[in-house]
Amino acid sequence: MELFYGDSNDQIKPMTLARDPNIDTDVLNTWKWVGYNNMSVSTTDNTTFQFNDIDTANKWKKSFDADIANNETSTMWMHGYWKFDWRDTYVKVAAISQLNDTSYVVKREEDTPPQYPWINGCRFMAVNSLGLLDAPGEYYISSKTGDIYFMPPDMDGKLNKKVVVSVLKQVISIKNTKNVVFNNLTISTSQGSVMQVSSSSNINVTNCIVSNSGASACIEMSVVTNSNVEKNTVYGCGGSGISVNSGNIKTLIKGNSSVVGNVISNFSRIRRTYQPGIGFDSVGLHVVDNNISFGPHACIQGGGNDNVFEHNRLSHCTYETVDVGAFYIGRSWSQRGNVARYNTFDTIRSTEKLAQASCSQNAFYLDDQMSGWIFSGNTIINATTGVLLGGGRNNIITNNTFINCDNDIHFDNRGMNWMSTACNISCNDNLGTSCFHGELQSLNWQNPPYSTQYPGLVSIYKKYPCIPIHNVIANNKYCHTKSGGGGQFIDRNNATVNGWMSSMSNNSEAC
Repeated sequence: MELFYGDSNDQIKPMTLARDPNIDTDVLNTWKWVGYNNMSVSTTDNTTFQFNDIDTANKWKKSFDADIANNETSTMWMHGYWKFDWRDTYVKVAAISQLNDTSYVVKREEDTPPQYPWINGCRFMAVNSLGLLDAPGEYYISSKTGDIYFMPPDMDGKLNKKVVVSVLKQVISIKNTKNVVFNNLTISTSQGSVMQVSSSSNINVTNCIVSNSGASACIEMSVVTNSNVEKNTVYGCGGSGISVNSGNIKTLIKGNSSVVGNVISNFSRIRRTYQPGIGFDSVGLHVVDNNISFGPHACIQGGGNDNVFEHNRLSHCTYETVDVGAFYIGRSWSQRGNVARYNTFDTIRSTEKLAQASCSQNAFYLDDQMSGWIFSGNTIINATTGVLLGGGRNNIITNNTFINCDNDIHFDNRGMNWMSTACNISCNDNLGTSCFHGELQSLNWQNPPYSTQYPGLVSIYKKYPCIPIHNVIANNKYCHTKSGGGGQFIDRNNATVNGWMSSMSNNSEAC
């Protein structure tokens, strides 16, 4: 259950579950974290770490101990980027004890490990404890009594607006349905997805305000065909904004669905990573003219074939993470026929204090040998990296404009070094998560429809599988008048690119 507060049904906004440190009061409502140089990991016990921030640790201990004394069944959790600044998870606090005058020991419940084991210097915060409720907009719900404690943001001692709690799992849930239109509706406030549509066709969601999901998408379209999500306002989503699964990747049958003209903002509230503004797992999806803003991680992310993304505007994405793309796709040789054109990327940088010093925020990220994309006619403004081409092949990057990016294009050959095992034909795992051969086998890639639609795949293991061949970087323009570090167009010289059997030509400065 969450608490929301606002003037009316179409203006209620999520409040903050009691946490420490508090969210900043700046215009971006910047999240704050602790840890960094004040934490160190035990070498003998992976359930504990030493915490040297005395004031913070003492505050947490008092609040945690009070919860235990009051017999609360749900006590304090910690939310953190425990190893990588591109993956967040929650762990439940088991105990906080003082070690000496300068440090405490924090212990987690053994059955709630972080996805990646915590390391020295990571960042985190505490959440869900009554003693942490000390800022306007925060609330706490007692697991013992059900009482709600709330400090309204107007702070005049009165509840002048509507207070709403989420009770429903979904507000609208439909399955095995066709020919339905949802138009001009305000649909809000759930513990899961606000709208969940599955195994249906000809479903249209238009001109609606859809907001305030739990740790799921506000609009979830799963196994749909000929369906459209158009001209909606979507915000306050605990997970993704809009998620679409349309078409069949194994048979390459198009789903003929679209996501058009939506305004999507302030998503990924609860799960901060891998919950994009628009998520896709589709064939033949058309994503056009959407405005996606303020995402801590990716703003568009997914996979599939023969999808078109055009005239979208992505701004203030990736602001809390590293090694991330505002538009992210990764690790596939089979996902071909995709086009991203005429999109605008603006302010793709971190605005929060990160724990990792390395890695970048990329406007368009072709991760881990992602191949076969066309990226053309796009404008990238103020990104740490405009395009990251991570060792893939048959990608076309043409006629784009890069303005004030630190690095316009990063192009590497990871398949020839640290990722060489994955592209070897002898590498095989049934899930296809680490080996390209496993993915290709699952798609029966040497037979139709893949062999006929993408004939280059059939002989891919005979054509330099680990080398990033046949990429084209041409006719792009760039301006570095305000770029960090002076800016650079590409971090590989022309001879090296040509040595990888890719080409780079007619790229020029245009300030």
